[in-house]
Amino acid sequence: MDPQVPNTIRVAFVVEGTRGDMQPYLALALRMQERGNIVKIFTNIDHKQFCDCFDVPTEGVFYNFSHALEKEDIREALADGNAFKISKCLREIQSSNMQNDLKNLWPELVSFQPTILISGTLSNMKSLVYSFEKVIPLVCLNLQAFLPCSDKAPAGLPNLPFNMNKLWFKLLQYGTGSYMGEIKKIVKKSLDINMDGKIELPLMNAMLTDIPSFPGPYCYGFSTIVIPHHHEWPTENFYICGFLTIDKQKQESLMKDKSKGKEFGSDTNADLIEFLSAPGTRPPVYLGWGSMMCKSPDWMVALAIEALYHAGERGILLGGWASLGQDHVPDHLKEFCKENVLFVSSAPHEWLFPQCSCIVHHGGSGTTAASVRSGRPTVITPVMGDQFDFADGIEDIGCGIGLKQMSSVTGTVLGDAITKCIKDEGIINCAKETGTKLLAEDGCTNFCQVFDDWLVDTYTSGEWHKKQEALLKKCDEHWKAEQEKQNSSYCLIS
Repeated sequence: MDPQVPNTIRVAFVVEGTRGDMQPYLALALRMQERGNIVKIFTNIDHKQFCDCFDVPTEGVFYNFSHALEKEDIREALADGNAFKISKCLREIQSSNMQNDLKNLWPELVSFQPTILISGTLSNMKSLVYSFEKVIPLVCLNLQAFLPCSDKAPAGLPNLPFNMNKLWFKLLQYGTGSYMGEIKKIVKKSLDINMDGKIELPLMNAMLTDIPSFPGPYCYGFSTIVIPHHHEWPTENFYICGFLTIDKQKQESLMKDKSKGKEFGSDTNADLIEFLSAPGTRPPVYLGWGSMMCKSPDWMVALAIEALYHAGERGILLGGWASLGQDHVPDHLKEFCKENVLFVSSAPHEWLFPQCSCIVHHGGSGTTAASVRSGRPTVITPVMGDQFDFADGIEDIGCGIGLKQMSSVTGTVLGDAITKCIKDEGIINCAKETGTKLLAEDGCTNFCQVFDDWLVDTYTSGEWHKKQEALLKKCDEHWKAEQEKQNSSYCLIS
Protein backbone atom coordinates (compact mmCIF):
# COMPACT_ATOMS: atom_id res chain seq x y z
CA MET A 1 0.00 0.00 0.00
CA ASP A 2 1.80 3.08 -1.34
CA PRO A 3 0.29 6.49 -0.44
CA GLN A 4 1.68 7.87 -3.70
CA VAL A 5 -0.01 5.22 -5.84
CA PRO A 6 -3.82 5.40 -5.38
CA ASN A 7 -4.64 2.04 -6.99
CA THR A 8 -2.44 0.19 -4.49
CA ILE A 9 -4.93 1.21 -1.78
CA ARG A 10 -7.78 -1.31 -1.78
CA VAL A 11 -10.52 -0.15 0.58
CA ALA A 12 -13.24 -2.45 1.89
CA PHE A 13 -16.20 -0.56 3.38
CA VAL A 14 -17.90 -2.90 5.86
CA VAL A 15 -21.17 -1.24 6.80
CA GLU A 16 -24.54 -2.39 8.11
CA GLY A 17 -27.65 -0.56 9.21
CA THR A 18 -30.35 1.55 7.61
CA ARG A 19 -30.00 3.32 4.27
CA GLY A 20 -29.25 6.48 6.27
CA ASP A 21 -26.48 4.61 8.07
CA MET A 22 -25.01 3.37 4.81
CA GLN A 23 -25.35 6.37 2.47
CA PRO A 24 -22.53 8.49 4.02
CA TYR A 25 -20.10 5.60 3.46
CA LEU A 26 -21.29 5.34 -0.13
CA ALA A 27 -20.52 9.05 -0.53
CA LEU A 28 -16.98 8.47 0.75
CA ALA A 29 -16.53 5.35 -1.39
CA LEU A 30 -17.49 7.40 -4.45
CA ARG A 31 -14.92 10.07 -3.58
CA MET A 32 -12.14 7.55 -2.96
CA GLN A 33 -13.00 5.71 -6.18
CA GLU A 34 -12.89 8.97 -8.13
CA ARG A 35 -9.35 9.66 -6.91
CA GLY A 36 -8.14 6.25 -8.02
CA ASN A 37 -8.45 4.02 -4.95
CA ILE A 38 -9.94 0.55 -5.47
CA VAL A 39 -13.08 0.36 -3.33
CA LYS A 40 -15.80 -2.16 -2.60
CA ILE A 41 -18.77 -1.95 -0.23
CA PHE A 42 -19.88 -4.93 1.87
CA THR A 43 -23.30 -4.22 3.32
CA ASN A 44 -26.84 -5.47 3.95
CA ILE A 45 -28.52 -7.25 1.05
CA ASP A 46 -31.27 -4.62 0.89
CA HIS A 47 -28.73 -1.86 0.07
CA LYS A 48 -26.99 -3.48 -2.89
CA GLN A 49 -29.43 -2.17 -5.51
CA PHE A 50 -29.05 1.35 -4.12
CA CYS A 51 -25.23 1.20 -4.25
CA ASP A 52 -25.33 -0.26 -7.75
CA CYS A 53 -27.03 2.95 -8.92
CA PHE A 54 -23.73 4.75 -8.36
CA ASP A 55 -21.56 2.10 -10.06
CA VAL A 56 -19.68 1.36 -6.86
CA PRO A 57 -18.78 -2.35 -6.56
CA THR A 58 -20.97 -3.78 -3.79
CA GLU A 59 -21.67 -7.14 -2.21
CA GLY A 60 -24.81 -7.76 -0.16
CA VAL A 61 -23.47 -10.02 2.57
CA PHE A 62 -25.47 -9.07 5.67
CA TYR A 63 -29.07 -9.70 6.70
CA ASN A 64 -31.96 -7.64 5.36
CA PHE A 65 -32.01 -4.68 7.75
CA SER A 66 -35.40 -3.33 6.69
CA HIS A 67 -36.99 -6.72 7.44
CA ALA A 68 -35.24 -6.82 10.82
CA LEU A 69 -36.85 -3.52 11.79
CA GLU A 70 -40.28 -4.96 11.07
CA LYS A 71 -40.10 -7.30 14.07
CA GLU A 72 -42.61 -6.53 16.80
CA ASP A 73 -40.07 -6.12 19.63
CA ILE A 74 -37.95 -3.55 17.79
CA ARG A 75 -41.09 -1.67 16.69
CA GLU A 76 -42.27 -1.48 20.29
CA ALA A 77 -38.84 -0.31 21.42
CA LEU A 78 -38.73 2.42 18.74
CA ALA A 79 -42.24 3.55 19.68
CA ASP A 80 -41.25 3.81 23.34
CA GLY A 81 -37.91 5.42 22.57
CA ASN A 82 -36.39 3.24 25.29
CA ALA A 83 -32.62 3.27 24.65
CA PHE A 84 -32.07 0.06 26.64
CA LYS A 85 -34.75 -1.84 24.72
CA ILE A 86 -33.51 -0.54 21.37
CA SER A 87 -29.92 -1.50 22.17
CA LYS A 88 -31.01 -4.96 23.34
CA CYS A 89 -33.08 -5.54 20.20
CA LEU A 90 -30.30 -4.40 17.87
CA ARG A 91 -27.80 -6.63 19.65
CA GLU A 92 -30.15 -9.61 19.35
CA ILE A 93 -30.63 -8.91 15.64
CA GLN A 94 -26.87 -8.79 15.12
CA SER A 95 -26.16 -11.88 17.22
CA SER A 96 -28.81 -13.98 15.53
CA ASN A 97 -27.45 -13.09 12.08
CA MET A 98 -23.72 -12.91 12.80
CA GLN A 99 -22.87 -16.51 11.97
CA ASN A 100 -24.35 -16.28 8.47
CA ASP A 101 -23.02 -12.75 8.03
CA LEU A 102 -19.44 -13.84 8.77
CA LYS A 103 -19.75 -16.85 6.47
CA ASN A 104 -20.93 -14.56 3.68
CA LEU A 105 -18.51 -11.71 4.38
CA TRP A 106 -15.27 -13.63 4.87
CA PRO A 107 -14.79 -15.24 1.43
CA GLU A 108 -15.79 -11.99 -0.29
CA LEU A 109 -13.15 -10.06 1.68
CA VAL A 110 -10.54 -12.72 0.95
CA SER A 111 -11.38 -12.49 -2.74
CA PHE A 112 -11.20 -8.69 -2.77
CA GLN A 113 -7.92 -8.64 -0.80
CA PRO A 114 -8.31 -5.23 0.86
CA THR A 115 -5.29 -3.38 2.14
CA ILE A 116 -7.45 -1.43 4.57
CA LEU A 117 -10.90 -1.71 6.14
CA ILE A 118 -13.30 1.12 6.91
CA SER A 119 -16.25 0.19 9.10
CA GLY A 120 -19.25 1.72 10.80
CA THR A 121 -20.34 1.29 14.40
CA LEU A 122 -22.58 -1.76 13.91
CA SER A 123 -20.01 -3.62 11.82
CA ASN A 124 -16.84 -2.87 13.82
CA MET A 125 -16.63 -6.30 15.44
CA LYS A 126 -16.94 -8.17 12.15
CA SER A 127 -14.25 -5.96 10.66
CA LEU A 128 -11.94 -6.41 13.63
CA VAL A 129 -11.95 -10.19 13.19
CA TYR A 130 -10.60 -9.76 9.66
CA SER A 131 -8.21 -6.98 10.71
CA PHE A 132 -6.65 -9.11 13.46
CA GLU A 133 -6.53 -12.32 11.45
CA LYS A 134 -5.08 -10.79 8.26
CA VAL A 135 -3.03 -8.06 10.01
CA ILE A 136 -4.41 -5.13 8.04
CA PRO A 137 -5.52 -1.75 9.41
CA LEU A 138 -9.06 -0.89 10.40
CA VAL A 139 -10.29 2.70 10.26
CA CYS A 140 -13.32 3.24 12.50
CA LEU A 141 -15.64 5.80 10.93
CA ASN A 142 -18.66 6.56 13.10
CA LEU A 143 -21.60 8.81 12.31
CA GLN A 144 -22.48 9.69 15.89
CA ALA A 145 -20.66 11.05 18.94
CA PHE A 146 -21.04 8.05 21.24
CA LEU A 147 -18.40 9.28 23.68
CA PRO A 148 -18.13 9.55 27.48
CA CYS A 149 -19.01 13.05 28.71
CA SER A 150 -19.76 14.11 32.28
CA ASP A 151 -22.56 16.53 31.44
CA LYS A 152 -24.44 14.62 28.73
CA ALA A 153 -25.87 11.11 28.53
CA PRO A 154 -25.32 9.14 25.31
CA ALA A 155 -27.89 7.89 22.79
CA GLY A 156 -30.99 9.40 24.36
CA LEU A 157 -30.41 7.95 27.82
CA PRO A 158 -31.58 10.13 30.73
CA ASN A 159 -29.06 12.58 32.13
CA LEU A 160 -27.70 11.60 35.53
CA PRO A 161 -27.37 14.22 38.32
CA PHE A 162 -24.09 15.84 39.42
CA ASN A 163 -22.39 15.37 36.00
CA MET A 164 -22.18 11.62 36.48
CA ASN A 165 -23.06 10.59 32.92
CA LYS A 166 -19.77 8.76 32.36
CA LEU A 167 -21.26 6.09 34.60
CA TRP A 168 -23.38 5.02 31.63
CA PHE A 169 -20.21 3.75 29.99
CA LYS A 170 -19.23 1.88 33.13
CA LEU A 171 -22.60 0.16 33.03
CA LEU A 172 -22.09 -0.67 29.36
CA GLN A 173 -18.71 -2.20 30.14
CA TYR A 174 -20.24 -4.52 32.72
CA GLY A 175 -22.16 -6.25 29.96
CA THR A 176 -19.32 -6.47 27.47
CA GLY A 177 -17.75 -9.61 28.92
CA SER A 178 -20.65 -11.89 28.04
CA TYR A 179 -21.18 -10.09 24.72
CA MET A 180 -17.57 -10.55 23.64
CA GLY A 181 -17.66 -14.16 24.76
CA GLU A 182 -20.71 -14.67 22.56
CA ILE A 183 -18.97 -13.07 19.58
CA LYS A 184 -15.90 -15.26 20.02
CA LYS A 185 -18.06 -18.40 20.05
CA ILE A 186 -19.82 -17.31 16.85
CA VAL A 187 -16.50 -16.54 15.13
CA LYS A 188 -15.13 -19.94 16.14
CA LYS A 189 -18.25 -21.74 14.95
CA SER A 190 -18.62 -19.90 11.64
CA LEU A 191 -14.97 -19.38 10.62
CA ASP A 192 -13.02 -21.75 12.90
CA ILE A 193 -10.92 -18.78 14.08
CA ASN A 194 -9.95 -18.40 17.73
CA MET A 195 -10.38 -14.84 19.00
CA ASP A 196 -9.43 -15.58 22.64
CA GLY A 197 -6.93 -12.97 23.74
CA LYS A 198 -7.99 -10.61 20.94
CA ILE A 199 -11.62 -9.60 21.41
CA GLU A 200 -11.33 -8.63 25.06
CA LEU A 201 -12.13 -5.72 27.38
CA PRO A 202 -8.98 -3.67 26.48
CA LEU A 203 -10.22 -3.64 22.88
CA MET A 204 -13.58 -2.25 23.96
CA ASN A 205 -11.79 0.36 26.06
CA ALA A 206 -9.73 1.40 23.04
CA MET A 207 -12.96 1.99 21.13
CA LEU A 208 -14.78 3.91 23.86
CA THR A 209 -12.61 5.39 26.59
CA ASP A 210 -9.01 5.09 25.32
CA ILE A 211 -9.26 6.02 21.64
CA PRO A 212 -5.59 7.20 21.41
CA SER A 213 -4.54 3.54 21.91
CA PHE A 214 -6.60 2.28 18.96
CA PRO A 215 -4.23 1.29 16.11
CA GLY A 216 -6.12 2.93 13.23
CA PRO A 217 -7.45 6.48 12.99
CA TYR A 218 -10.74 7.03 14.80
CA CYS A 219 -12.92 9.25 12.62
CA TYR A 220 -16.38 10.77 12.81
CA GLY A 221 -18.68 11.74 9.94
CA PHE A 222 -20.58 14.60 11.52
CA SER A 223 -19.93 18.33 11.75
CA THR A 224 -18.93 20.41 14.76
CA ILE A 225 -21.10 23.14 13.24
CA VAL A 226 -24.10 21.05 14.36
CA ILE A 227 -22.58 19.21 17.34
CA PRO A 228 -19.77 21.34 18.79
CA HIS A 229 -16.51 19.75 19.92
CA HIS A 230 -16.81 18.75 23.57
CA HIS A 231 -13.89 19.61 25.85
CA GLU A 232 -13.83 16.05 27.23
CA TRP A 233 -13.42 14.40 23.83
CA PRO A 234 -9.96 12.98 22.97
CA THR A 235 -7.37 15.14 21.23
CA GLU A 236 -5.17 12.32 19.88
CA ASN A 237 -6.10 9.83 17.12
CA PHE A 238 -9.54 11.48 16.97
CA TYR A 239 -10.82 13.25 13.86
CA ILE A 240 -14.18 14.91 13.25
CA CYS A 241 -14.30 15.22 9.47
CA GLY A 242 -17.72 16.69 8.79
CA PHE A 243 -20.80 15.20 7.14
CA LEU A 244 -20.21 12.77 4.26
CA THR A 245 -22.68 13.68 1.51
CA ILE A 246 -23.56 12.70 -2.05
CA ASP A 247 -23.63 15.97 -3.95
CA LYS A 248 -26.71 17.61 -5.40
CA GLN A 249 -25.69 17.01 -9.02
CA LYS A 250 -25.43 13.23 -8.59
CA GLN A 251 -28.73 13.07 -6.73
CA GLU A 252 -30.50 15.21 -9.33
CA SER A 253 -29.15 13.16 -12.25
CA LEU A 254 -30.47 9.96 -10.64
CA MET A 255 -33.82 11.62 -9.99
CA LYS A 256 -34.14 12.01 -13.78
CA ASP A 257 -32.91 8.50 -14.60
CA LYS A 258 -35.85 6.07 -14.82
CA SER A 259 -33.52 3.06 -15.08
CA LYS A 260 -31.45 3.80 -11.95
CA GLY A 261 -33.13 6.50 -9.92
CA LYS A 262 -36.00 4.81 -8.12
CA GLU A 263 -34.28 5.38 -4.75
CA PHE A 264 -34.12 9.10 -5.59
CA GLY A 265 -37.72 9.55 -6.65
CA SER A 266 -37.53 9.05 -10.42
CA ASP A 267 -40.99 7.43 -10.37
CA THR A 268 -42.65 10.50 -8.86
CA ASN A 269 -40.32 13.17 -10.24
CA ALA A 270 -42.91 14.78 -12.52
CA ASP A 271 -45.53 14.92 -9.75
CA LEU A 272 -43.01 16.44 -7.38
CA ILE A 273 -41.96 19.17 -9.80
CA GLU A 274 -45.61 20.01 -10.52
CA PHE A 275 -46.46 20.20 -6.82
CA LEU A 276 -43.46 22.44 -6.07
CA SER A 277 -44.29 24.83 -8.91
CA ALA A 278 -48.04 25.11 -8.28
CA PRO A 279 -49.00 28.79 -8.91
CA GLY A 280 -50.00 30.96 -6.01
CA THR A 281 -48.60 28.67 -3.33
CA ARG A 282 -45.86 28.92 -0.76
CA PRO A 283 -43.00 26.40 -0.62
CA PRO A 284 -44.24 23.22 1.05
CA VAL A 285 -43.11 21.58 4.27
CA TYR A 286 -41.17 18.32 3.93
CA LEU A 287 -41.98 15.52 6.38
CA GLY A 288 -40.15 12.20 6.35
CA TRP A 289 -38.79 9.73 8.86
CA GLY A 290 -36.64 7.54 6.62
CA SER A 291 -36.16 4.07 8.05
CA MET A 292 -37.87 4.84 11.34
CA MET A 293 -41.16 3.33 12.40
CA CYS A 294 -43.01 4.83 15.35
CA LYS A 295 -46.18 3.14 16.61
CA SER A 296 -47.72 2.48 13.17
CA PRO A 297 -47.95 3.92 9.65
CA ASP A 298 -51.50 5.09 10.45
CA TRP A 299 -50.25 7.00 13.49
CA MET A 300 -47.29 8.54 11.63
CA VAL A 301 -49.41 9.72 8.70
CA ALA A 302 -52.05 11.14 11.05
CA LEU A 303 -49.33 13.01 12.96
CA ALA A 304 -47.94 14.53 9.76
CA ILE A 305 -51.28 15.54 8.23
CA GLU A 306 -52.70 16.87 11.48
CA ALA A 307 -49.56 19.01 11.88
CA LEU A 308 -49.90 20.40 8.36
CA TYR A 309 -53.63 21.07 8.87
CA HIS A 310 -52.97 22.81 12.18
CA ALA A 311 -50.21 24.94 10.63
CA GLY A 312 -52.23 25.64 7.48
CA GLU A 313 -49.40 24.52 5.21
CA ARG A 314 -48.94 22.26 2.20
CA GLY A 315 -46.60 19.33 2.59
CA ILE A 316 -44.59 16.58 0.93
CA LEU A 317 -44.67 13.32 2.87
CA LEU A 318 -41.99 10.72 2.22
CA GLY A 319 -43.01 7.06 2.41
CA GLY A 320 -39.76 5.68 3.83
CA TRP A 321 -39.45 2.17 5.24
CA ALA A 322 -42.80 2.60 6.99
CA SER A 323 -44.42 2.93 3.51
CA LEU A 324 -46.42 5.99 4.54
CA GLY A 325 -49.09 6.60 1.93
CA GLN A 326 -52.59 7.82 1.18
CA ASP A 327 -54.12 4.57 2.45
CA HIS A 328 -53.18 5.66 5.98
CA VAL A 329 -54.84 9.09 5.89
CA PRO A 330 -57.67 9.49 8.46
CA ASP A 331 -61.10 10.04 6.92
CA HIS A 332 -61.51 13.52 8.39
CA LEU A 333 -58.29 14.71 6.71
CA LYS A 334 -58.72 13.16 3.25
CA GLU A 335 -60.30 16.28 1.75
CA PHE A 336 -57.43 18.43 3.06
CA CYS A 337 -54.89 16.01 1.56
CA LYS A 338 -56.32 16.19 -1.95
CA GLU A 339 -55.00 19.68 -2.56
CA ASN A 340 -52.34 20.10 0.07
CA VAL A 341 -50.30 16.92 0.46
CA LEU A 342 -48.12 14.97 -1.97
CA PHE A 343 -46.98 11.47 -1.06
CA VAL A 344 -43.68 10.30 -2.57
CA SER A 345 -41.82 7.04 -1.96
CA SER A 346 -38.40 8.72 -2.12
CA ALA A 347 -36.78 11.99 -3.15
CA PRO A 348 -33.30 13.54 -3.52
CA HIS A 349 -32.78 15.52 -0.33
CA GLU A 350 -30.03 17.81 -1.63
CA TRP A 351 -32.28 18.90 -4.50
CA LEU A 352 -35.62 18.97 -2.69
CA PHE A 353 -34.90 20.48 0.72
CA PRO A 354 -33.82 23.97 -0.49
CA GLN A 355 -37.20 24.24 -2.25
CA CYS A 356 -39.16 23.65 0.97
CA SER A 357 -40.10 26.07 3.74
CA CYS A 358 -39.29 23.71 6.62
CA ILE A 359 -37.83 20.21 6.97
CA VAL A 360 -39.35 17.75 9.47
CA HIS A 361 -37.49 14.49 10.09
CA HIS A 362 -36.21 11.98 12.65
CA GLY A 363 -32.71 13.41 13.04
CA GLY A 364 -30.60 10.76 11.34
CA SER A 365 -27.08 11.91 10.53
CA GLY A 366 -27.51 12.08 6.74
CA THR A 367 -30.94 13.70 6.81
CA THR A 368 -29.75 16.24 9.39
CA ALA A 369 -26.79 17.11 7.15
CA ALA A 370 -29.06 17.63 4.13
CA SER A 371 -31.64 19.63 6.07
CA VAL A 372 -29.11 22.02 7.61
CA ARG A 373 -27.16 22.31 4.33
CA SER A 374 -30.41 23.38 2.63
CA GLY A 375 -30.51 26.62 4.60
CA ARG A 376 -34.10 25.92 5.62
CA PRO A 377 -35.34 25.59 9.23
CA THR A 378 -35.42 22.07 10.66
CA VAL A 379 -37.78 20.30 13.07
CA ILE A 380 -36.43 17.04 14.51
CA THR A 381 -38.67 14.45 16.17
CA PRO A 382 -36.04 11.97 17.44
CA VAL A 383 -36.77 8.28 17.79
CA MET A 384 -33.49 6.75 18.99
CA GLY A 385 -29.75 7.09 19.56
CA ASP A 386 -27.82 9.97 18.04
CA GLN A 387 -31.05 11.54 16.77
CA PHE A 388 -31.46 13.13 20.22
CA ASP A 389 -27.98 14.66 19.88
CA PHE A 390 -28.84 16.18 16.51
CA ALA A 391 -32.16 17.46 17.89
CA ASP A 392 -30.26 19.17 20.73
CA GLY A 393 -27.70 20.46 18.22
CA ILE A 394 -30.08 22.28 15.90
CA GLU A 395 -31.98 23.64 18.93
CA ASP A 396 -28.75 25.00 20.46
CA ILE A 397 -27.63 26.54 17.16
CA GLY A 398 -31.01 28.19 16.68
CA CYS A 399 -31.61 26.93 13.13
CA GLY A 400 -34.65 24.86 14.09
CA ILE A 401 -36.54 23.06 16.82
CA GLY A 402 -35.75 19.76 18.51
CA LEU A 403 -38.84 18.10 19.95
CA LYS A 404 -39.18 15.25 22.44
CA GLN A 405 -39.19 11.57 21.49
CA MET A 406 -41.46 11.14 18.48
CA SER A 407 -44.04 8.92 20.18
CA SER A 408 -44.89 11.75 22.59
CA VAL A 409 -45.37 14.39 19.87
CA THR A 410 -48.87 15.43 18.83
CA GLY A 411 -50.08 17.00 15.61
CA THR A 412 -50.68 20.28 17.44
CA VAL A 413 -47.18 20.37 18.92
CA LEU A 414 -45.57 19.52 15.57
CA GLY A 415 -47.79 22.02 13.76
CA ASP A 416 -46.79 24.79 16.19
CA ALA A 417 -43.11 23.94 15.65
CA ILE A 418 -43.57 24.14 11.88
CA THR A 419 -45.32 27.51 12.16
CA LYS A 420 -42.57 28.90 14.37
CA CYS A 421 -39.86 27.76 11.95
CA ILE A 422 -41.65 29.30 8.97
CA LYS A 423 -42.41 32.65 10.63
CA ASP A 424 -39.61 33.28 13.14
CA GLU A 425 -37.06 35.54 11.42
CA GLY A 426 -34.36 34.58 13.90
CA ILE A 427 -34.68 30.88 13.05
CA ILE A 428 -34.95 31.61 9.30
CA ASN A 429 -31.81 33.76 9.27
CA CYS A 430 -29.87 31.33 11.45
CA ALA A 431 -30.84 28.46 9.14
CA LYS A 432 -29.52 30.39 6.13
CA GLU A 433 -26.24 31.25 7.87
CA THR A 434 -25.71 27.73 9.18
CA GLY A 435 -26.51 26.26 5.76
CA THR A 436 -23.89 28.45 4.13
CA LYS A 437 -21.27 27.34 6.66
CA LEU A 438 -22.10 23.68 6.22
CA LEU A 439 -22.03 23.90 2.41
CA ALA A 440 -18.45 25.19 2.68
CA GLU A 441 -17.43 22.07 4.63
CA ASP A 442 -16.46 18.91 2.72
CA GLY A 443 -16.41 15.87 5.01
CA CYS A 444 -15.20 13.47 2.31
CA THR A 445 -12.22 15.69 1.45
CA ASN A 446 -11.41 16.14 5.14
CA PHE A 447 -11.49 12.37 5.72
CA CYS A 448 -9.23 11.72 2.74
CA GLN A 449 -6.71 14.23 4.10
CA VAL A 450 -6.73 12.55 7.53
CA PHE A 451 -6.42 9.15 5.86
CA ASP A 452 -3.50 10.20 3.63
CA ASP A 453 -1.64 11.84 6.51
CA TRP A 454 -2.13 8.73 8.63
CA LEU A 455 -0.79 6.49 5.86
CA VAL A 456 2.40 8.56 5.62
CA ASP A 457 2.95 9.33 9.29
CA THR A 458 1.71 6.19 11.03
CA TYR A 459 1.22 3.29 8.62
CA THR A 460 4.35 3.44 6.47
CA SER A 461 6.51 4.23 9.51
CA GLY A 462 5.41 1.00 11.17
CA GLU A 463 3.84 2.85 14.10
CA TRP A 464 0.44 1.35 13.26
CA HIS A 465 1.78 -2.19 13.59
CA LYS A 466 3.39 -1.36 16.94
CA LYS A 467 0.07 -0.02 18.26
CA GLN A 468 -1.75 -3.10 16.97
CA GLU A 469 0.71 -5.41 18.71
CA ALA A 470 0.52 -3.37 21.93
CA LEU A 471 -3.29 -3.58 21.95
CA LEU A 472 -3.26 -7.31 21.26
CA LYS A 473 -0.75 -7.80 24.06
CA LYS A 474 -3.09 -6.01 26.48
CA CYS A 475 -5.96 -8.18 25.29
CA ASP A 476 -3.95 -11.37 25.68
CA GLU A 477 -2.78 -10.44 29.17
CA HIS A 478 -6.36 -9.61 30.17
CA TRP A 479 -7.65 -12.92 28.83
CA LYS A 480 -4.96 -14.91 30.63
CA ALA A 481 -5.69 -13.07 33.87
CA GLU A 482 -9.40 -13.85 33.50
CA GLN A 483 -8.59 -17.50 32.86
CA GLU A 484 -6.49 -17.63 36.02
CA LYS A 485 -9.37 -16.14 38.01
CA GLN A 486 -11.77 -18.71 36.64
CA ASN A 487 -9.36 -21.56 37.36
CA SER A 488 -8.81 -20.31 40.91
CA SER A 489 -12.57 -20.09 41.47
CA TYR A 490 -13.01 -23.59 40.09
CA CYS A 491 -10.33 -24.96 42.42
CA LEU A 492 -11.94 -23.29 45.45
CA ILE A 493 -15.35 -24.72 44.56
CA SER A 494 -13.85 -28.16 43.99
